[in-house]
Amino acid sequence: MEAVSGQNLTEFFNDWVYNQGYPSYTINSNWINTNQLQIQVNQTQSHNSVSYFEVPIPLRIVGTNGETLDIVLDNTFQGETFIENVNFEINYILFGPEVDIISKNNNVTLSTQPYQIEPNLLIYPNPTFNAFNIKKPETLIIDTIQIFDTLGKLILETTYQEIINVETLSSGVHFVKFSTNQGVFHKRLLKD
Repeated sequence: MEAVSGQNLTEFFNDWVYNQGYPSYTINSNWINTNQLQIQVNQTQSHNSVSYFEVPIPLRIVGTNGETLDIVLDNTFQGETFIENVNFEINYILFGPEVDIISKNNNVTLSTQPYQIEPNLLIYPNPTFNAFNIKKPETLIIDTIQIFDTLGKLILETTYQEIINVETLSSGVHFVKFSTNQGVFHKRLLKD
């Protein structure tokens, strides 16, 4: 089989022929923005002779208007996360729609909570003296950053950088405006 396929099949034979058991999957998914779905794969094994079944996982995403999108996740480790583009509202997700994976007791969940960017866009340390760092979701693209004083006067404007120098700002409360690919977000900054 290896000679014909040109692939190393050791892992396949160790998992499915020489050792015992089957995998059970927990698939958790949630929106990370308006058209991207994050999918996390977790697996338990029915027997400890196999540490992890490395298996491509087919899923069928079904929309509220009957749309379908078939995807295959090349799953190789526990907790692996995938990002998929989905351009419709999801009704449910089917695991192994063609029933071609040997598994049992699988569970697929689709979070009904919309993904919220604002809690995942962080500035720190806050309060700060010299500079602040920006932590953001990977899918968020920041175009410009503007800093305003309490009277609404623009004090600083810059393109995205992970660290923003604020040494020249006066002490007190400032407001940071982030213009992004997913809207405009505001954060409050205290300068010591």
